[in-house]
Amino acid sequence: MNDSATIGVAMSVFFVALTGLCIYLQRHQRRKRVSILDFQKGLKYQQGKFIELLQPGVYAISQNENIVVMDMRVTPISFERLSVTTLDGVNLAASVTAKVQVTDPRLVVSASRNCIQDAAVVLRDSLKAAVNSVDEAELRKQRTALEKKLLEDIGQKIPGLKYVTLTITELTVPVHPERPVGFAAGQA
Repeated sequence: MNDSATIGVAMSVFFVALTGLCIYLQRHQRRKRVSILDFQKGLKYQQGKFIELLQPGVYAISQNENIVVMDMRVTPISFERLSVTTLDGVNLAASVTAKVQVTDPRLVVSASRNCIQDAAVVLRDSLKAAVNSVDEAELRKQRTALEKKLLEDIGQKIPGLKYVTLTITELTVPVHPERPVGFAAGQA
């Protein structure tokens, strides 16, 4: 082989290698980084299909991959002065607090777009239904039992989400001649 042919082959190999390097760098630059913190878990999807559950760390993903990050901490929800009606027709204002926690991120993502908002809606609707099924006097006497029943009833309504606590913090009623205005739940 003469020198010009050798130089031509070397140049061709060089340009192929340079092209390959450019393509590699271009693809590598398109990868974005996702950080999953200690109190989070990640769900990795590739082309819309679930691939794996990711633990805390930093991950590089390509354009056809997506990571949904879920907060695994206990999250409080509450309602102040929610209007409810008892079985005997007494209108009450209830204040309720609850704490929820994601127990299975894959189930929660499949079942709900916004699990905390959905948990609040389930709590509100269940509280209204529970209060609507008892009369006012019984409700005040059995507040703790009502809290336990509510916690059991709403426990599995959103798959992968657990209600850790639930407390009816206050019940107020309209003016009654025999009762003071604005008593706290459990007081006569």
